[in-house]
Amino acid sequence: MSKQNGSANVNTNSKLDAIKEIIFGQTMQEYDQRFSSLELMLQTAVKEHSSETSLQIKELRKEIQSLRAQVDKELHELKKQTSKEIAKLKESKLDRKILKNHLIQLVENL
Repeated sequence: MSKQNGSANVNTNSKLDAIKEIIFGQTMQEYDQRFSSLELMLQTAVKEHSSETSLQIKELRKEIQSLRAQVDKELHELKKQTSKEIAKLKESKLDRKILKNHLIQLVENL
């Protein structure tokens, strides 16, 4: 009796599947085709954006390296200028000390 129930169940399922195919078959195939084409379009778009993004990242890295080199160069120039200015200040301060000493000697000699 269980064999009859099982085969009746399978028979009913296959009939239901056949009815579904008759009623919805064409529509389901259209949806499958639409989803497949959308999936393909999405995959293509993702690949394009991925390669564009990679290219932009490379360009940004080059730009950053260029800017870093430019900043390093300018920083080096500023350090040189600062060192020169410090040397000038020390020199002028030294000149004042010498002048002070000469003035003291001059006063003492008077």
